[in-house]
Amino acid sequence: MIDKIIDIDKRKKIEKFFSLLKESKHNLISSGTKRNFEVKHFEDIYIPIDHISVGEKNIDVGTGGGIPGVVLSIIFDESEWLLLDSISKKTNELETFIHQLGLSNVSLVNERVERFSENNRNSFDSVFFRAVARTDICLEYACPLVKNGGNIYIYKGPNFISEKKYFENACNLLGIEFIRKIEYTLSDDSSRNLLIFKKVSDSKIRLPRKVGLAKKRPIGEFL
Repeated sequence: MIDKIIDIDKRKKIEKFFSLLKESKHNLISSGTKRNFEVKHFEDIYIPIDHISVGEKNIDVGTGGGIPGVVLSIIFDESEWLLLDSISKKTNELETFIHQLGLSNVSLVNERVERFSENNRNSFDSVFFRAVARTDICLEYACPLVKNGGNIYIYKGPNFISEKKYFENACNLLGIEFIRKIEYTLSDDSSRNLLIFKKVSDSKIRLPRKVGLAKKRPIGEFL
């Protein structure tokens, strides 16, 4: 799948990034065979790429091992990318990877999303999540960060449907609209979805809430 990227320089950077991830001593992401690695960590990001519209400033929240943030920053190399994670060993190692890859459009921040949001309100054109939390929780994290009119992208498996009632409630409170669901299948036959949302108005509640409240008292369960 990586060989479908026409730009040779971008292809080589992605291949080098995955090599760095596999060699990491910190197990930043699950590994497995080379084939499984590519399917899980590249195909999942690349297959729905035509449905992604990025702006000048974009953020990957809970970036972990840099997926999707690093991959997207290589593909959309004319945009700025910020990778945010609360675990320092991840951001420290990713900082080294970014330097080795020569990615001048990427920056990293080691901080909780709630604290980061306090000083970065309405700063990003798009916000990305993958394997972070339930959809309504992701929307709460994204709401203070994304500009009005900006997009929120959340990668999910087939079980996201069980979260629908929660994210619909969250959308109503947060001034967010559910735009569409992109369904696709990876080469190992696993089903995936890219959920696309847009911030259309200001939130009805004050955000960000205190650290940890988004998971302890999910907004999607508010009556």
